[in-house]
Amino acid sequence: MTFHSLGTKERITTPILALARRRRRLPHQSRQKDEQKELERAKRASEEEEGEGVVDSQPLAQHLWDTQVLEGIKVPHLPPSFDGKTDILEHLIAVGTQTAMINAPEHLKCKLLSGTFKDVALRWYMNLPKKSIESYADFHKKFIHQFAGSKHVKVISTSLFSICQNHAESLRDYLARFSEATIKVSNPNQEMFVAAFHNGLRVGHFNESLAQKPASSMQEINKRAECYIKGEESNAEKRQRDAKEKEYVNHNDHQRQRYGGQQEASWQRRQGNPYYKPPRREVKDYPAFREYTSLNKAKVHVSKEILTTGLANLPPYRDRGAFMGPDGDAWCAYHRCRGHSTEKCFRQRDLIEE
Repeated sequence: MTFHSLGTKERITTPILALARRRRRLPHQSRQKDEQKELERAKRASEEEEGEGVVDSQPLAQHLWDTQVLEGIKVPHLPPSFDGKTDILEHLIAVGTQTAMINAPEHLKCKLLSGTFKDVALRWYMNLPKKSIESYADFHKKFIHQFAGSKHVKVISTSLFSICQNHAESLRDYLARFSEATIKVSNPNQEMFVAAFHNGLRVGHFNESLAQKPASSMQEINKRAECYIKGEESNAEKRQRDAKEKEYVNHNDHQRQRYGGQQEASWQRRQGNPYYKPPRREVKDYPAFREYTSLNKAKVHVSKEILTTGLANLPPYRDRGAFMGPDGDAWCAYHRCRGHSTEKCFRQRDLIEE
């Protein structure tokens, strides 16, 4: 066999082998397609059965469920909010306002209301007999009958006299709590509201104002209370600031006393230099003033003029070798002893300031 004839045979054999391979793959690919189609048919059947189950178990009548929303109507989004514990009338008013804004037809009102149920309310709706709701009025009646116990109980106006401002309660909080309580009153009476509010108000400037000039309505009380609320909150803020400042000062005093005690012990331990501790009646927290007047001359000269004119006297003379401070080289002309300098003497600064 020549090379030419061998090449011709290979060219003929290759397509035949490829065709044979495709034929062997066809049954496998066909089975995959058939299985895929079968799965899709089963999925569609399951969805249809589920949809039919939802429709069949609907409490809404068939004509209400099947009616479609007309084009051009913008359906409001009402999230599930009623769980059977809040006031039923408030909920119906909120839903009714939304449906009235779009002039919703009968079937849409029913669907929107049922879409706001959750928890206990949703379980009640699901347990209603199938297709038992014939209209929105029927739905409305069943709903109110089931959850009538969740309506807020109205109270009489005299019950407001039991409301009193707590000791630590601000005027703003008391006014808000009292105003909320007036909403539940079945027979609103402004004079009764004002009397009850004033009765529960604590002693203070606003109480004096109402006693001198009684208010005629809660609206007037709210208006007049504004300035007193601002003043009360401003005072509370300043008290808090002053408390922090006092805490800071007390902390510094404690540190100074602690440090001063340690210095005193160290001075007394010095050999040959006894520390003079003044009598208890002379002990004083220094400095006595937070701010001192600026001087145009040295303190020693100013104190000398004060002593010369007889406005003040020198303190008693200390024992020889006594120290009033940690600096053994410093001399105080006012105390006539060592331990601190004349310019840094607290008592001399206080004497000049006085």
